[in-house]
Amino acid sequence: MQLLGGAEFSYRYYLDPVARATVVLLPGGIGLPDLFYLHFERFAEHYSVITFDYQEQFTTNAELARAVASLLDGLDEHVWLVGQSLGGVIAQIVAKFHPERIEGLVV
Repeated sequence: MQLLGGAEFSYRYYLDPVARATVVLLPGGIGLPDLFYLHFERFAEHYSVITFDYQEQFTTNAELARAVASLLDGLDEHVWLVGQSLGGVIAQIVAKFHPERIEGLVV
């Protein structure tokens, strides 16, 4: 997806049309969503799930949080953010500055 400002943002989106909600998995420091692979399987049983690698073009937590919010805007999604370690920090920043897209947090 191309974000406002032209940056490319690669992501994975498991869309379940009858899901109760959408969950965004935000891993810790190395930013690899594969760390959540067991959680992904469980969440995908009942929810749509969005994951992505932390991309090098976003060099600060604030830039990454803005990119996540822009992704959610582009997908027109209201989500639960599930963040572990650094992912919890990113989740809180997104929720603080973009509460209109956030249903809840698990940090």
